[in-house]
Amino acid sequence: MLEDAVANVAKYVAEDIPTTVPGDAEYIELAPIPYGYTMELISSDESVIANDGKVTPPASGSKKVTLRVKVTDGVRTVTSDPVDVTVLGSEAEFDISTEFKEEGSMLVSQVTVTNIKSEIDDVLVIAALYDKNERMVNVSYLSKKVPVGATEKLNCGFKLPDTIDGHEARVFVWEGKSLVDTTMWPLSKVVALPLQKE
Repeated sequence: MLEDAVANVAKYVAEDIPTTVPGDAEYIELAPIPYGYTMELISSDESVIANDGKVTPPASGSKKVTLRVKVTDGVRTVTSDPVDVTVLGSEAEFDISTEFKEEGSMLVSQVTVTNIKSEIDDVLVIAALYDKNERMVNVSYLSKKVPVGATEKLNCGFKLPDTIDGHEARVFVWEGKSLVDTTMWPLSKVVALPLQKE
């Protein structure tokens, strides 16, 4: 029974490991574990992902690394099933720029995406509005295929509420076709626009 608990922790952490790591990542972030357990990462290629989670991306292309998680409670030790992780190269694969435009009571995010050399071509733009309590109060999204060498403009937005003090608009650009069909792998950093009444 206690061994099952250790195995469950190892499985929980392993299932949370991202299967794709961007080239600008510094570390693999592992899920937290309960008090009384210790955890160790085991990498098949420490030159790319070290056992402490440090990421050294290839200069170009991508590298596949197999990770396992070893968890112990001091008596029992369990090693998770392997997780294949693709680490993307450090060279930029996309050129992405974001602008905001107010059209009456609408706030529109205008995102220009150029696929420089990525095999990933499903680009998902998500525009979200957060209130001062960090609650998401509105969201819209749009997806397009952007093959290598192509440039696409993706515009999405929403109607602003009457009171916007303390609100912030944020634009996420992920790999994916929809909110339910995405790896949540970011193709660019989040762009934020604090809002306030003029």
